[in-house]
Amino acid sequence: MPKSAKVPLFVVAGMPRGATTFLYHYLSQHPEIFLPFRKEINYFNVKNNLGIDWYLSLYREMDSELIAGDISPLCFFNRDSISEIKAYSKEVKVILVIRDPAEWAVSFYYQFKSFTNNMPSLNEFLTKGHLYNVGDEQLFLKFSGNWIGERIKEYQAEFGDNVLIYNFSYFKKNPLNVLKTIEQFLDISNYFTSENFDNRRINESKRRNIRLVSWLLSRELVINTIGKLVPRKLIMKLRALFDRISSKNRGESSKNATHTDRDIEIASEFFREDTVKVSELFKESPVLIGLSVEKSSSKSENNNE
Repeated sequence: MPKSAKVPLFVVAGMPRGATTFLYHYLSQHPEIFLPFRKEINYFNVKNNLGIDWYLSLYREMDSELIAGDISPLCFFNRDSISEIKAYSKEVKVILVIRDPAEWAVSFYYQFKSFTNNMPSLNEFLTKGHLYNVGDEQLFLKFSGNWIGERIKEYQAEFGDNVLIYNFSYFKKNPLNVLKTIEQFLDISNYFTSENFDNRRINESKRRNIRLVSWLLSRELVINTIGKLVPRKLIMKLRALFDRISSKNRGESSKNATHTDRDIEIASEFFREDTVKVSELFKESPVLIGLSVEKSSSKSENNNE
């Protein structure tokens, strides 16, 4: 494929802490999907200054009959990501996984705290915002009580039927169903079955935080060097192995899981309006395409949890 040719694309644009590592590993197995060795590219977020040629170079090994994937959940924080994605192509398909706002906030806060020194309290984090280091770039996180609901509406307004939205709670019980729904949404063949799906989810909330390795893998120079020297397929196998190894302590206590009842109260109060909006969003079905209920996915199939 020519270096400058734009590829057919789907973007997982949020939310963070929505099992996007799971999506990365499983969607990379689909024979009609191409994912770069970077899990989170963030070109449509904080790295668009690197230019379109840099972005397309990540897909240079892709066969023309495949669809490209971009797993960049931090896009959800940045309203400008919507226009950046749309500017790439009006045909881009967007996937959003939505969690209960209070549950999400506490999960994200403690994950952030696990690799950040001098973190403020949860209340200060939510009310004043915080600077997030995304590799060599920075993104200021600013929250409001209706932020999540408004962001969902913005994606629906811009992408219409090209946006798939599903409830994280539904995903936890039916991950295979969600993968099948994504296949239908992307109009690709049915690859995932109970025979090739083992449901060993990569749960980042219970992974050991290997700070040095995580920091190195977030540096642009390090990533570029690895990309030039190591074949993509080998990098992805090593990445999967790293994620498996770092999640071996699932049964042990984790710093990321030390939230208190008071944390939940603070987050619930802050996101009271968004909690109502998210509940209303999924009132008829845990899966939506654009503004419409996706009937086939609301049916309960085998519980894979």
